[in-house]
This record gives sequence, C-alpha cells and structure tokens, in this order.
Amino acid sequence: NILEPLETGTTKYIEIPFLAFTEGNSSPRFNSWPDLYVCENEQLVFDHGATDPDGDELRYKLCIPSNGGSIINPLPLDPIEEGFPPASVVYDNANGYSISNMMGGVPLVIDQMTGELTAIPNQNGQYLIGVCVEEWRDGVKIGEVRRDFEYNVRTCVSFPLASFDAPIAQCDGNLVVDFTNESSAVLLYQWNFNYPSNDPAFLTNEENPTFTFPAEGTYTVQLQAFRGTDECSDEFFQDITVTTADIDADFQVSIGECLNDDNVTLSLGDLSIDNSVDYDIEEAEWTIDQGGNILTATGLNSVVDVNLAGGDVVINLLVTSSSGCTAATSQTIELDNLVAVVDFDYTANGCPTPETLQFTLTDLSTELSPDYTQLSSDWTIVSSEGTNMFTGPTVTNTLDPFQVISVTLEVVFDNNCTATITKEINLEDSLPESDFEVELIGCLENGLASFTLSDISNIIPGNSSNPTDWDWTIISADGSTINSDLQVVELEIDPNQVIDVSLLVNFENGCVANISKDVDLADLLPIANYVLTPESCPDDGTVDVVIEDTSTNADGVSPVSIDWLVGPISNIQSFMGSSIALNVPKDSLIYLTQVVLFSNGCIDTLTEQIIPGPFAVLNFNGDPVFVCGGEEVAILINSNPDFTYTFDPEIGLDFNNGNHNPIFIGMEDATYNVTVTDGLCTVEGSIDVDVEESLELTIEGEEFSCVGEVNLIASGGIGGGEYEWTLASDLNTVVFTGENLITTFDSNSETYVVNFISDDGCPSIAESFTVSLLVIDIELIEPFQVCSGDSIQFVVLNNDPNQTLMFEWEDNIHITDGESTDMPTIVVGEGETDPFELPFLVTNELGCTLMDTLDVVIAETPVLTFNSTLTECGELEVCFDIPVDFFGFSLWDFGDLTTTDDTSLDTAPCYTYPDFGTYTVTLSNVSGICQAEPVTMEVIINPQIVINELPDFTVCDGNEVTLTADTNLDSEAYAAIWCNAAGDTLFVGGEYVFVPTEDSDVTLKVSDVNDCNDMQTINVNVFDFDLDVLFPEVFCGGAEVPV
Repeated sequence: NILEPLETGTTKYIEIPFLAFTEGNSSPRFNSWPDLYVCENEQLVFDHGATDPDGDELRYKLCIPSNGGSIINPLPLDPIEEGFPPASVVYDNANGYSISNMMGGVPLVIDQMTGELTAIPNQNGQYLIGVCVEEWRDGVKIGEVRRDFEYNVRTCVSFPLASFDAPIAQCDGNLVVDFTNESSAVLLYQWNFNYPSNDPAFLTNEENPTFTFPAEGTYTVQLQAFRGTDECSDEFFQDITVTTADIDADFQVSIGECLNDDNVTLSLGDLSIDNSVDYDIEEAEWTIDQGGNILTATGLNSVVDVNLAGGDVVINLLVTSSSGCTAATSQTIELDNLVAVVDFDYTANGCPTPETLQFTLTDLSTELSPDYTQLSSDWTIVSSEGTNMFTGPTVTNTLDPFQVISVTLEVVFDNNCTATITKEINLEDSLPESDFEVELIGCLENGLASFTLSDISNIIPGNSSNPTDWDWTIISADGSTINSDLQVVELEIDPNQVIDVSLLVNFENGCVANISKDVDLADLLPIANYVLTPESCPDDGTVDVVIEDTSTNADGVSPVSIDWLVGPISNIQSFMGSSIALNVPKDSLIYLTQVVLFSNGCIDTLTEQIIPGPFAVLNFNGDPVFVCGGEEVAILINSNPDFTYTFDPEIGLDFNNGNHNPIFIGMEDATYNVTVTDGLCTVEGSIDVDVEESLELTIEGEEFSCVGEVNLIASGGIGGGEYEWTLASDLNTVVFTGENLITTFDSNSETYVVNFISDDGCPSIAESFTVSLLVIDIELIEPFQVCSGDSIQFVVLNNDPNQTLMFEWEDNIHITDGESTDMPTIVVGEGETDPFELPFLVTNELGCTLMDTLDVVIAETPVLTFNSTLTECGELEVCFDIPVDFFGFSLWDFGDLTTTDDTSLDTAPCYTYPDFGTYTVTLSNVSGICQAEPVTMEVIINPQIVINELPDFTVCDGNEVTLTADTNLDSEAYAAIWCNAAGDTLFVGGEYVFVPTEDSDVTLKVSDVNDCNDMQTINVNVFDFDLDVLFPEVFCGGAEVPV
C-alpha cells in the first residue's frame, strides 16, 4: 500500500514534550501486540486500547507511518539534522491507498474513545498501518504515542475437524443407526463401525451413512476426515449401543409411614425390566407432582413425603438401562386408594326378644388392606344405654333391639398409620324380612293362565336365618281365597285381574316375618310390539318400508307365529312372519294389526294407525307461482327444516329463513329446479314464477297553497277499481275515494297517498304528493330605535329563502330610498322626537300577500363614560367597563404610544401597559344609529406606593415636632393621613406639626389615585429632666462630702 516498499525503512521515535518535565507525565502503553496475520474477506476486530499511568484522557486515530532509511542509507535519520518529526511514508494513491483506506475492502475505522479497530480486507498482501494515541489533560493535548506495524493479509483455511451425531444408544427395537456427519473443512471420509477391527463389512466412505449392525452390543465407531489438498486429517470416536429388546417401565407405590399433619412417606419401587438378557436397569429418576409442588428423587427404590390432603399425585419415572436406553412411564396416584381400608361386619345372633338383641362385630381390615400389618382394633359403641369400649378383632354385645347405635372402629398399623370408620346401625334392621316373586308359566286354552308364587326370603340381603314354614293367603278379584303352606304355590287363574297376596314366613332362629302385595297379573303377560323402518324410495310418491316384530322382548318369551294386516285403508294386506316389506304412499295413514302367538301359549293383539315419515315431497305455492311486482312470496307450502333443499338458480330468492323456505323477491319471471332430500328419499321438481307488473300511478296538482287548499287528480288505474286516498301520517284511514281529491289542511304541509284498488290483478304501487302551505314568513326588528338626525338602511328578514318576495312601502317622508325593496333607507330629522309607523305590503311568487307595519321610536343620543380599575397594585394591567347603555360596538384606544395594537372592541376589556405613567384613554361607539360623542380620560399607573423609612423622634418636653411624609412617589401623586394609636385622624396633609405632651405613636397612611396604600408608625418620645439631690443627713466638720 506504499510506494517502493523495498526501498522504504521505518523510524521508531518518541517525543518527550516540555510539559513532561514541568508537570511530570508518563506515556500511555498499548495493552496488547497487534496480530501479524489477518484473514482475507473476514471481519477484522482488534483492540488497540492503551493504559495511561496518570489517568489522562486518551484519544485514538489512524496516522501515516513514519519513513526511515533505505538500502543505501539504512541508518535512522538524525532528528537534529533532518528535522522532526520524521517524514511519513508515501501511500500508493494511484491504486486507491491512503490514510482513509490503508488496506482496501471495507476501510479501517478506529473508535476515537476506545481504540477498537475494524475492517474487512479483500486482497492478500502486506500493508503498513499507523495508529496514534493522544494524551489530553484538562482539555489540552500533552503528548502522543504512535504505533507503526504491518498487517499480512492471507487467505485463511480451516483445519479439518471430524465430528458426527448419532445416538449413544439405539433403543427403537432395530439395529439400524443413522449417522449425521458434522465435520468441517474436509472433503473425504472413512468410517469404521467396529473399531479397531478392519473388517470391510464395517467400513464405508459415505458422508452420512446409515449402518445396520449385525447383532446387539456396544460398538466403537471411528470417523476419519481428510482435508484432501494436503492430506491433513482428524478423527472422532463414539461408543454406540444397539439393542432390539425394549424396556418395560413400571413401578409400584405404597405408603411407607404416616407422619404428622396428614403427611405420609411414599415408597417408590421400580419394577422396570430390560427385556435384553445382556442389560439391566441401572438408574431411575423420579418426578413427583402434587398440585404443582414438584419433588424429585433418584434410585431404583426411593422415598418422598406427600400430604394426604394435597390431592392426587402424578409420578413420572425415567429409567436408564446399562445399554444406555431409557424408558418412561407415568401414573396418577389417588392417595385415598393407598390408605389402609378399614371396615367391619355386623351380624345378629339369633332372633331378638322384645328386650334384647345379641350381635357380633367383626373387623374386616386385615383382608381389605393386605399390604398393612395390623397391630390393634379398638371399638367404641354408643347406644341409648351409654358408651362401651372393646378391643380385639371380634366383639359381641347385647342391647335393646329398637334403637340406632353408633359403632367406631379404630385400627392401628405397624407403619404408624391409623384408620377409623364409624357406622350407624339400626338394630331393628336385624329382624328378618320376607318376600316373594310371581312368574307366568303359560296361557291355557280356557282363557286362564298358569302362575307360580315363590318365597325368596332366603335370598334377601341381611337375612341371616333360613325360612322353615310358609302361610299363603291369595284373594282374587271376585273375592275367592286360596291358602297354602308350600314354599312355591301354583295357580291357574284369569290373568286379567289384580290379586291380593299375603305371605307369613317362620325362620329357623324363631323369627316371624310377613308381607302383603297387590299383583297385577296382566303385567306379566307377553306384549306384541314392532318397529317400522323406511328402506328406499322407488318413486316420488311412495316409500318402501320394513316392519319387524320386536315382541321377543316380552319377558324373554319368544313368538311362535306372527300375523299382520297392514296398508292404507284402500289396500290393506295380510302377511305372516317376523318381518314384512311393503310399499306405501308417502305421509299416508297406515292401518296395522299384529297378532302374536307366544311359545307359552299366550296371544297378544296390537292395532294402531300410523303415518310413516315425513318424507321428501315438493308442494309448490301454485303452478305456476303468480307474483305481483314488489311482492314477496314463498315458493313451497310444505317446507321442512329437517330436509335439505337446493334451488337452481338462486337469483331472486331470499334464504334468510333457511334454505328450506326461500322467499321469491325477484322482479322478473323465473324458472327454478328444486331438489329435496330427507336422508332417504330425494325428489326433484321444477316450478315457474310469473311476475305481473303493478300499476304505476301519477298525481297532478299544485305543490304550494297560500291558504291550505288542495286539488289533486290521480291517474294510471286500469280496468275496474277505484282510487283510495290516505294521509302519509295514517295509511290505514281512507280520507277520500275517487279520482279528484279536493280538501284543505292547516299544517305547514301535508302528504297524500293514493292507491288504485283493482277488482282483479295486482294492486297498484302507492304514489304520494306533498302540498306545502306557502306562508310569507318575515321578521322585523321592532320597535326600531333611532336617534334624531340618523339615516339608516333597514333590513326585513325573509325566514323562508325558498320564496321570492316583493315589497312595496307606503309613501312616507322618512323613506328616502328603496321603497320597493326589503331594504328601505329611513331618515330622521334633527330634533325629531315623536315615534312613527311605516306600513308595507309583501307579495310572493304565487301572489300570496301580507300587510305589515314597522314601528319606529326615537331615542336620546347616549353620553359615554367609563371606569378604570388597576387589577393589582404595583402591576401594569388595567381593566375598563362602561356603566351606561349605548348602541353598536365599543371602540377603545388605550393611549399606549409604544404600539399601534392598543385598541379593542370588547365591552369590558383589560390592557397591560408597558410601564408606569399617565395614559390618555379614548372610548367611542361604532354604530349606524345613535352615534355618541367620544369620551377621553387619563389613567394613572403608579408603582406600588412605599413610604421611605421615617426615624423615631425624641423631643424635649414642650418643643414642637414636624413629621413629613416621604414616599417613592411625587407628593402630588398621593394623599397622606396621620393617625394616633387608636386610629383617630390627627392631620391630613404631607407635613404634620405638633407639640407632644407625652410619649406616643403616630401612624402615617398614604394612598394613590388607584387606592393603593402603605402605612408606617413613628415613635415620638418626650424627654424631661428628673433630678434628685443625694445629701447625707450628718457629716463631720471639715470633711469633703459628695453631693
């Protein structure tokens, strides 16, 4: 990057400035040596930061390296002879090199504050670089250290790196392993899947091979990676285990020990199995989640603490085999299912007497909780006779049988767990109960049926004693009675009745129980039944159905024969068999009779009228459907929301009510192809819609009326019929029948609607016509006030701009111009005071007229005045108001000579003056009438009045005192009042002369024209000699005595 690099030397030097000697200074030192080599087209980042021992501020910059000797004169240049600093090298500017681009590519940039150097060189070569660090102290540069060095740019080549990714253990049940090559800077590969063996079956040079291992086991895989150009290489090893046997992950959970406050220990036991004989489960990792509280544990068997009230526990187990394979499983454990289950059995011993019942309680906890070792069983029995406590697995007690007792069993186990159960036992339930069942045996030819009545007392839960004797009483509907002492009674009886059955049973423990029930024998007879299923639709009008007998459900008795009479009234057919098929009209009434003979000889007959369906049928609203223009008409009259309809086309149809019930809203004739399906039957049809045009009516008449008269004529009706007129505000009330409506109205406008009621065909389209009352609506400002000598153009307001009005004013000396306009000129003579009237006539374009009069009164010309108020003492803002009435607008000139923006049109303005002083304010009114004379007043703005400090006085008794008011204002700008301590006025004026007779306070009060004030109190003291002669009563002759 420099010219003649082989003829260019370098000069290393350091400058020690004078400041280093006078104040002391140490040069900064670079923190690290620069790199010798950098990479082509790669980001260069190097920190040229330095450290200064004195803590001076350092700033960095690029600088041109220094030149030195040559091959001919290699000695360094003498700084005294050759000058200082030494000359700089010369950059090859022709090839684009300079201090701003020393290396090409992305130019070098150095951070001024940190010294970080960045660049991206783009060409191999040697480049001379200069970096300078400047020392600054208190804003003054005190020194500089430079670094000249060489950057060698080279094309960088990475060292080969061998690496691959593969599972440490292949656990998916096969021996095939995929290898992902992650090597870098290489071209060739050599794999050995069974290192150190050199068996060719285990070798390949693929980049990303997939290898099938011959058998289960652990293999060492070697990858050799070669760069290719220079045979540089690297190698990578990894052990891989492959197995075809899977792992069955499983575990068991039990409560190990009960702790305090419902806390327990869970014993976790791994039951996992590695199905390969070569490997065993070595590690287990447990994660226990109870309501978001996460616990972890390790080991094939582990223990964790949980709380029984904390809810279910989710346990996740991850096991690792010695093969490196892993498996996971998870269980949700309901802790209540792990807690020991305790229960007991209650048994009555014999039949109780009216006074006593002996019973036995047996602890069942051992068989219910086989995983727990029971230590003790403690019983507490609470009865009407008191509380009794027992210990042991079995307890026998005797109590009054007619009561409810409470029994509590507490069981203690060897793991410190305790379980308790409490039951309430009604001892009266210990008495045995009796019951029976009735069964139909069959039907007889004589109309009777055979039944059996069987005692079932021995199978009633809780009956602990077997029956020994029976006493039956059976009363039929006709009152006849049958008695028996057998356990099972057989009856042949008319089944269409209700019988009363009583059974008394004696038990072997001496107890007796009885029961009585009414039995409806007809409920036991088998019943005929069927189900009808639509099968297909051979045409649009009929449907094929299948009727199947379902009577076999009647008490499990199967039919022997089934006869049918089925069909519409016009075609009833007979059939036999459990299933029949027939074709019937859609949605028609079907008569059905079913006669079933059952295997027990019983016969049942079922007769019904049924309507199968509904089925898909198209019934159009006419053929064709006639529609009057603008009407909305339904296409179908039998639409079913449960069916599916399609219409083609859909133009002119409104499907807002669903696709089953479209509304025709079109204005032109149309033809629609319609398809409907009910899920079984599909029917297609076509319908034409004819649209007839409605009559269009017209109304002729005047849209405006001066007095509310209406004369309207209707036309457009065709054929027989009549016109009916209604008001738009009440369309239901006919106000006139006929072609020509003549009427009146008294509102601003009225809208009339006409319809033609045709004797046949479509109705007309209603037409409306609005008649407006064209009333002249003007507005006058009256009474109109003027002053003598005024001349003004008066304006009449037209409140209806849609009307064109013409004006004509009667002759009058006060109107000098505009007699035929709405803007006449009115003149009032000087000195004139009496009011007067100005009549005029108004006519609109329809000839409607209005006569009106303008009243004019003459007022006195106003006299202006105003008030001014300083908003705050010592400030410059003054507010003004006008206490009298006047016409027009107020115009203020505030007299501020420093500006031209000192005017206002406000009625009560405020103005801020630039400085204290006296200003001339002028008020005038802007008005076309009653113009007042302007008024001018002076406004004085003083600084806040302040009394200059007055000294206190001491005066000899009887002498005169003069007190003089002294303020920051001129004496004529304020008033002074002198007062005593009581507030009484002593004197008014600037100078107060008086003779004090005693010590007193005098207060000076001053106020300016704006009523701003100040006050100060002066102490006046009266002096008088108060002498006393001190003389001794006795003294010696010739002695000196002080007096």
